[in-house]
Amino acid sequence: MSTAARVLLVSLLLVMSAAPSASAADGWSLVPSGGSRPSFYAEGVPGTVLQDTVSLVNPTGRAVTVRLSGSGVPVTFAADRVRVPARTRADVPFTVSARDDRGGEIIARDQDGRRAAVPVRLRVGGSTLSALTSPADLEEFLSGQPDLGPKQWPRHVRLVDSLPRTATNKVLHRELTAAGITDVTWTREERGTRYS
Repeated sequence: MSTAARVLLVSLLLVMSAAPSASAADGWSLVPSGGSRPSFYAEGVPGTVLQDTVSLVNPTGRAVTVRLSGSGVPVTFAADRVRVPARTRADVPFTVSARDDRGGEIIARDQDGRRAAVPVRLRVGGSTLSALTSPADLEEFLSGQPDLGPKQWPRHVRLVDSLPRTATNKVLHRELTAAGITDVTWTREERGTRYS
């Protein structure tokens, strides 16, 4: 076998193995949409609803009806029962709620009981800081930051429900500055670590 033929064969094998899928016995498969991901991975703050799409691929000569479900993760599908015609693919959008770190899988079962699954991994990130309700809460939070010395603590803190923004979602600093120090502003004592 020539070197060119060997390179072509190895390249073909790599391409064929690059797109992992969960296959049912009769040939249809379940894969994450949009590339060669081996599983679904989603990350967000607690309560975030994350969106993605799963693909059902049917290279066979007959239509297949598949029922989708989630195991271990709270998944909601656009359609939980999908008919995939012969030699086509069906993309099914789904959402998953990020409540805590967990793993699970998206499962597809056909009318004959055959099963395919793709792993789902959820990671919940973001701030774990509870709501600041007093200047003492802020002092406790700031003193617990090992890389933040008292010189870097903010001099004035004002808690607001939302920041003034432009049409392109940029913060309007001039409006914050114009409001100045109000009666709901916490001010750090000069050269100190106490807020009042």
